[in-house]
Amino acid sequence: DFCSPGAPRPMHARRAAARHGGGARPPRLGGGENLARMVMHAHRTARPSAETLRRGLRRLWPREDILKHIAALRKAMLARDSGEILEALSALYDMLNSEEVMAVDATERFVDGHSEIFRAAPGFKELFIAFEGVALIASVLMDENGRAPGVPAREHIPGLHIITQLTAVRILSALCTYAQVVAEDLAHTPGMFECLMELMAKGYPYFSEALNVVEALFFSQLTTHAIESFPVLCGTMERASLINFCALCRILNLFVFDPEEAHDATDCMDRARAGLAPYVRPRRAASTAALQSNHRYVLSKPILIKHLLLVCEIPLRVFYRTTTRPEWTQELIVALQDDPQMSTVSQSIEVFKSAATAVNLVEVFFIFSMLLSGPLRAEAQERLCEQGLVRVLARFFDHLEWGVVPEPMHERDAPHGPGCQCNSENTFKIQYLRLLHNLVDTLPVLGQPSYLPQLRTHILSAEDLRGWQACAVECGIPTEPISSQAEPGTKGLLLRVVDALMAEPQTSPFFAFLANSVESFLRAAAPPDRLFVARRGLLAHVARRLLADAPAPQLHSEEPAAMQCLFDLLAELVRFCPPALRDLDMLLSPADRDRLLSLAASQLVASNVFIRVLFLTASGPAAAPAYCAYIDDRARQAGIVRDLLQLITVATLREDNTCCLNTCVLFFLQARRAGALPSLLQLFAAAADTATLQNLLALLQFWMRYYTTRDKDKAALQQSTRISFGEWVAAVEVLLGPASSPEALAFYIS
Repeated sequence: DFCSPGAPRPMHARRAAARHGGGARPPRLGGGENLARMVMHAHRTARPSAETLRRGLRRLWPREDILKHIAALRKAMLARDSGEILEALSALYDMLNSEEVMAVDATERFVDGHSEIFRAAPGFKELFIAFEGVALIASVLMDENGRAPGVPAREHIPGLHIITQLTAVRILSALCTYAQVVAEDLAHTPGMFECLMELMAKGYPYFSEALNVVEALFFSQLTTHAIESFPVLCGTMERASLINFCALCRILNLFVFDPEEAHDATDCMDRARAGLAPYVRPRRAASTAALQSNHRYVLSKPILIKHLLLVCEIPLRVFYRTTTRPEWTQELIVALQDDPQMSTVSQSIEVFKSAATAVNLVEVFFIFSMLLSGPLRAEAQERLCEQGLVRVLARFFDHLEWGVVPEPMHERDAPHGPGCQCNSENTFKIQYLRLLHNLVDTLPVLGQPSYLPQLRTHILSAEDLRGWQACAVECGIPTEPISSQAEPGTKGLLLRVVDALMAEPQTSPFFAFLANSVESFLRAAAPPDRLFVARRGLLAHVARRLLADAPAPQLHSEEPAAMQCLFDLLAELVRFCPPALRDLDMLLSPADRDRLLSLAASQLVASNVFIRVLFLTASGPAAAPAYCAYIDDRARQAGIVRDLLQLITVATLREDNTCCLNTCVLFFLQARRAGALPSLLQLFAAAADTATLQNLLALLQFWMRYYTTRDKDKAALQQSTRISFGEWVAAVEVLLGPASSPEALAFYIS
């Protein structure tokens, strides 16, 4: 009765026991072993009652055929007979793919090793997995490939050898799809990765089936492997035909992706919230080193980058009748025909159409995105821009439809439930915009120079660069003649994105992605970049949209996501750029300026970054006087801090609202610089209650713990404020000082 709810699965239990260094191994099916003994072992009962045993046998009996097939394959393996092995394997494959088995097993799928639905009798694949069928197929495959440990080599019958391997791989592929626990077990089988990769290297007919299993095995892992530890796979990628390389992109993206990155900040925040010291897991450190090694490997192989760009050229040539590299047209035809599956296709547009069906550009764009957001971002920007990625993205941008809100999908067609708009076109556009966001990101990685000066020459046309130089002169920055690398006679990619953003409705799912792409470029840009983009109509457009959509001021209201995008974009346009701030002041009437500032004060979660930028920029030389008077009012600063602290607590802090806490700290830091910290604290204490003061104290303690090991966040904080992290820490330490100091928060709490 091992399939009853709550009973452990043999393979799942064995894997768990292996992690703890012990556990008995379930018996194998074969020889003269009694079925009742296996049911007893699977049920984990030493001496079950007669009724329990009879009930278990009755439930197994309808699936006796699968057990007979396992026994037949075991017998053939013991006899070392190639013919019998193939016969048993083929019968097993036919049965697992029969209509009866597919109908039964379709009603049950594994989740974390356990079934979602329990029927009167276990499923065929469920029994096959439970009684070590997967390990048996794996041993057949590795034996046929000469990798079975401790088994003497034997002579293979040529025809049977190929069919046996192919059938075994197909069975494993089907089982990996059925239950993730199969992939997890296979991934821990010594020699399995190497065996499958050697089959992939042989090409047709093994390639596709072996690739599916390898992908499932890597996908089941919780860490990143170093790609160079699999030399056979590296060789296959470098020598693959273009058709096969399209499929290999599914494997490559698992090597350049960091599956634990999203958990790092959350884990660090949780530990800081609990008052624990930061901790970097040893496995995490190894995974980070492997990720950096993988990025370096891809960037050091020109053939891989060229193949990735060639894959992008296929749909450009097929669907849009254009190409960024005319010299690659003939090479594309030759590369596509250099494949056994393409040998009968003529050198015509049909070649491209056949290849385009195998291309998943989302996979390729994902690989580029990971390289451009990884530890070697500056090097990736340089290599990919030099190889022509910007020209490829510019061509795609022209052929995508912007400014149109997609039709809502019917609930039954939406893969993620009501409101979901996912389809192939939307998915492609979103992945495209993520790639664009990472490509134009100007925030330098620690220890790496910024690629901004070279990036300008790729995303700005010759005419754009002349406008940029005029802005540089106005900002007092000397420039030298610059030549553009963009296609002659066209608008630069950056301004195409700006134009699309201004035409995109705020209700469009692509509005935020377009805004984030422009913001990504401006985040660490120089004042001439900000002024150049602002004067292309974006500054007036953002201010007009904010005023048009401004609700009645109401604290704690739920800010629309579009409003936060607009405020963040406005902040980046004027950050440390007094000419842009003066332009904003001239664009708005006094009444409109007051409305904008009132809106910002009432929607602090959305606008706190804009308020912080005003505070940093308006206090500089040649800034707009009206904004200086607004932001220098100490009583207003104390009120903003009080209102922000009503929106956040240690329990509710997330990665996306930590900026609210940083804005609070900045007001105190600047007051300390001016020798007015006690004055600001006194105003704040008068405006806030004791609970708010204690909330700030807890948040400051959290801030100190959180930023201890967050090097990336430290760099971003310094970059966005031009204040050294040491000064930030000094200000927080003073605020957390003893109650005897008038510059400490405890002085006012007590």
